[in-house]
Amino acid sequence: MEKVLDSLCPYKVYRDECGLFFYNKEDIKYVVSFTDNSRSFFDDTLHSKIFDFGFEPEQKTKFDKRVRDTLITILIDFFSKDEERVITFTTDGSDRKQLARKRLFNFWSQKYGSNFLKYDIELKTEDDNYYSSLILHENNKSKEVYYNSFFNIEKDLSK
Repeated sequence: MEKVLDSLCPYKVYRDECGLFFYNKEDIKYVVSFTDNSRSFFDDTLHSKIFDFGFEPEQKTKFDKRVRDTLITILIDFFSKDEERVITFTTDGSDRKQLARKRLFNFWSQKYGSNFLKYDIELKTEDDNYYSSLILHENNKSKEVYYNSFFNIEKDLSK
């Protein structure tokens, strides 16, 4: 287990063979994942720097702004290593709170995302609506290609 981002995060972040994780003040483990998502984009010119971002506490916990700050620090560090990286994120709908999550991530993006671009689509199904986001660095050289491909996903899925 390797410590990463010690001095930058409210919570110490660790890396093991499965990915990143940290513990909040209640000693609840949060698992953070960046998984390859390049197959979701239908444009062949896109390279393999597209990742789906996810995080999950191992059990239900109360709001903790230090968790938010730790997650934001992880995201900023992720992009600082390569401005050409791209993140996608789809809100979890298992508890029907996906719209609240979308609003929360919009707030985070507005407050902390001055160097980032965030685009959202709504994916409608018969049962529910889901929200997906594309986040990329403002200096990403392929941002227009990613933007177009991302919104083509919405068009393709709504057919």
